[in-house]
Amino acid sequence: MGLYNKMKYLTPLFTFWLWVMSWASGPVKQSAQTARAQPAFSFTGPFTYPVGLEPMEACAADFDLDGYLDIALANMADGTFSVLFNEGNGRFEPQVKFASGVGPMSIISLNLNSDKWPDLAVANFGSKNVTLFVNDGHRAFSKVRTLYGGDAPWHLAWADLNSDSLPEIVVLDADNFTKDDTGQILIYAPDSDSGYELMQQIRVGAYPYYFQLLDWNGDGDLDLWVMNFHSQDALLLENKHGKFRTKEVIPFDTRCVSMFCGKLNPDQPDILAITSLDSLLVVYDQDLNLVETHHLGFAPFYVTAADLNNDSDQDLILASLYQNKLALWENTGLGFRPGLTVGTERMPYWIVPTDLDHDGDIDLVVTNHNSNSVSVWLNQHFSSILHKN
Repeated sequence: MGLYNKMKYLTPLFTFWLWVMSWASGPVKQSAQTARAQPAFSFTGPFTYPVGLEPMEACAADFDLDGYLDIALANMADGTFSVLFNEGNGRFEPQVKFASGVGPMSIISLNLNSDKWPDLAVANFGSKNVTLFVNDGHRAFSKVRTLYGGDAPWHLAWADLNSDSLPEIVVLDADNFTKDDTGQILIYAPDSDSGYELMQQIRVGAYPYYFQLLDWNGDGDLDLWVMNFHSQDALLLENKHGKFRTKEVIPFDTRCVSMFCGKLNPDQPDILAITSLDSLLVVYDQDLNLVETHHLGFAPFYVTAADLNNDSDQDLILASLYQNKLALWENTGLGFRPGLTVGTERMPYWIVPTDLDHDGDIDLVVTNHNSNSVSVWLNQHFSSILHKN
């Protein structure tokens, strides 16, 4: 497809990026907390590898079954996805690229044919579809099916939503980036022909940007939290045996872009951590009471969580897309506080926390949207100095 046609599909996204840049580059508030002199975390890196053009989301899985997790990521601007195979020590071989569709945004690992090899699904924003790829067991992937993705498929997940041991594919359709148009969640269930059939279409808010699945109410079914950018709210869709209904709506006074839902530690209920382009990090408890507000001094575009120092508490990991930094916030058991902030390549977009070198510590994979690269940070848990090569 020619450049003109590609830009025709991606112009709404490009316009949105310009809007984000103008917002994020404005005045920022000073942090309400200051980091301690002794860092709470320590990492070696970054080890940075070139990939395709403008990488977006990433995932980790053992694609060649050698016992080590590999990396796959979606390259938005050249219509490909890259796979980097782990050498066994957290270092990676050069990328292998595969064609996907126009404007790939999200990529997930799943099992399409019930064999032992992890397969892949890619959400293509420009093509308005989701492509499914089967792993042939020889470090290659073949496209086997294409699913309808709505007007703007943006984010994917694969999970068992009705406890039948047959996971569904969940697609976030961001629609047209306008305040008037609502997005939707598409749910595909496995069918008898080893494919997937569209089972549910759930309307949500205006321009939903992100969602996360977890059992919020403890009934055994995975519920859906959806972040709506233009609606300026977070929406809880409660799952009852595979059917969803709106349970809660949290309104905001600012545009929020990411969330983490989960437990602070094994003994506490779930929490909801939300980041905004106004440099805010807010935390809600399971009863949706606001329990923490932090003015970060930068605009965090993505937040996730993992236990980075092996104390059984989930720490927060934030990426600042415009300010080119990664901020790690320590979970003290009583709340969050700054732990370590490091510079990154240009426009860090997505973070995958996982153990890449089998040392028991959670490492970090970061896609760098404007550097056309992916960076790996290896956790050095017991070290007190950040080593940067």
